Amino acid sequence: MLRIKTTVVLASAFAFAILSGCEDASNSKPSELRKLQSTMCSLDVMSGDGGMVAYTEGGTVNFAGWAADSNTNTTPPLLNVVLTGMDGKPFVFKGAARNDRPDVVKAFNQDVFLKSGFSINADISALQKGTYSVNLQMPTADNLITCETKKTLVLK
Repeated sequence: MLRIKTTVVLASAFAFAILSGCEDASNSKPSELRKLQSTMCSLDVMSGDGGMVAYTEGGTVNFAGWAADSNTNTTPPLLNVVLTGMDGKPFVFKGAARNDRPDVVKAFNQDVFLKSGFSINADISALQKGTYSVNLQMPTADNLITCETKKTLVLK
């Protein structure tokens, strides 16, 4: 009888030890996205200006252009505009609408770039006055692809 109780206790302890090492997958952190750079993008217009620097007093700013992933020669469906202030703090504006850019298809001879166009109206009224770099971000399931526009937005 003592032998059976000992076996039951040991078996229970063994099962507990195995199960205690398991984690609930719903509570675990998702794996870190790989950060990649793309060289294929253009911010054609911001705040109605096609120059390297645009000035605005706030409110809503329209950003429009095109972007593709130069690593895979694809056009990820999601695109965000990221404004980064001089303090390094990024402000992400999600959900740019993708649109057709037959000129980009022709320029690169890549039919997959048809939906490379984008447009977004970003409400920047919560941002402090200052200078912001403008970059484009294309998140995918595994990667966070960033394309530097080399353009600047000055909030007066």
